[in-house]
Amino acid sequence: DIATALSLEVLCGTVRAYHPLIHKVRPHVGQQVVATRIRTLLQPENPSALFQSHQYIGKVQDAYSLRCAPQVHGICNDTIDFVNKLLTTELNSATDNPMVFTAEQVKNEVPFGFDIKAADPDKGSDKFSRGVVNSIDANGSSIDDITDLEAAKKEIAVLRATVAEQKKPKNWGFFKKTSDLQLESDHGVIMSGGNFHGEYPAKALDYLAIGVHELSAISERRIERLVNPSLS
Repeated sequence: DIATALSLEVLCGTVRAYHPLIHKVRPHVGQQVVATRIRTLLQPENPSALFQSHQYIGKVQDAYSLRCAPQVHGICNDTIDFVNKLLTTELNSATDNPMVFTAEQVKNEVPFGFDIKAADPDKGSDKFSRGVVNSIDANGSSIDDITDLEAAKKEIAVLRATVAEQKKPKNWGFFKKTSDLQLESDHGVIMSGGNFHGEYPAKALDYLAIGVHELSAISERRIERLVNPSLS
């Protein structure tokens, strides 16, 4: 935006295309921010000596690369903001498969897609780990946590190996309904899902590449006007 303001000034352009009224009737956030920024840098209420020297006499309108900067820069800024939010969510997400959830996490969740009671008639409820839930409610505290990091790593490794080999470990219930696969114990539940799929960051990065390309393209067009004797 600063480079655009400098280019507009040395190419004897006008700030008319950055008038607030123009951008209020197409109120995209990025567009309005860029227009305000360039307008502030050029201070039309207190124009430079260069602006005053030509007063835009004999011209109809500036080239697209100058007067359309708020529209082009604006969507690029909005694109970067969108990608930043999406990737921030992605970087703070769990993308493993299978997913391991504690009993505390699932104790109040209705097991969507599972009928535990039908899979195991001996269970007294269709909720996850009802025995654990009762214990938690009675004691007013959560199940014993694994505080040792190495012990936690070993348990996770065992659980993953169990899922891979489709074995039934001690104290684990193995339920299957149609194509769904789930492992449950007093400590929690393991479920397979699709969080590993990279479509979100892939599409976001494609979108980012388009935005950066457009910013580069319009910048190149301004450079051409600065160095071309017939245009400058």
